[in-house]
Amino acid sequence: MKHTLYLLLIALAVAGCTANGKNEQKQSKKIAKDLVQNVPLLVVTGFGSAQENIALSDLKARYCAGKVYVLESVEGQARKYFGCANTQKIKTLREFAPLAKENLLLTDIENSIAQFKALKIDSISFFGEADRYALTNPDSERTPFAYSKQVTHFILTGVTAITRHMGVLADRDGTDFLTENLLPHFKNADLVHISNEVSISDNCQYQAPNSAFSF
Repeated sequence: MKHTLYLLLIALAVAGCTANGKNEQKQSKKIAKDLVQNVPLLVVTGFGSAQENIALSDLKARYCAGKVYVLESVEGQARKYFGCANTQKIKTLREFAPLAKENLLLTDIENSIAQFKALKIDSISFFGEADRYALTNPDSERTPFAYSKQVTHFILTGVTAITRHMGVLADRDGTDFLTENLLPHFKNADLVHISNEVSISDNCQYQAPNSAFSF
């Protein structure tokens, strides 16, 4: 009788562990699914193209007609979103470079480089209004893309020459006068790099207006 009772307790314990294990596996799978985040899709072209925008309806029609190239690694996601297949696949961005001026490529943010410009969709830029951009969250089964956590907004300017007449204006009107029209372009940046170039002269004397340029 005692042996039978022990065996029954062991069986119940094993069954409980098995049930708990299955529940934990289900929970783990659910958590893993919830952690899979959307990867935004981008439509890119060459900077030699005048096109800056494309309507979502036009993009879908052209994509399904095979008139838009697609990066092979995102073709599955694009097929799911547009509901059609595309045979115009490209394996690497390098392959698209000679085609970029006259064509469009559907890629994602993880496979985009500064060599190509991203088009607006329905006049909305992913980098300007990610929450309204049509392809920020192309997969409804994945968690929304966290733009503020995943994207660093970095602005790198060219050389800013602060000298001669610019110095005269700053002395007369203050430094805010020089930057008030520029500040809106930098307000949402996480990092800004500016190279200020200033010529050095005795006592910081700037050249008088209309004089010959000299240092």
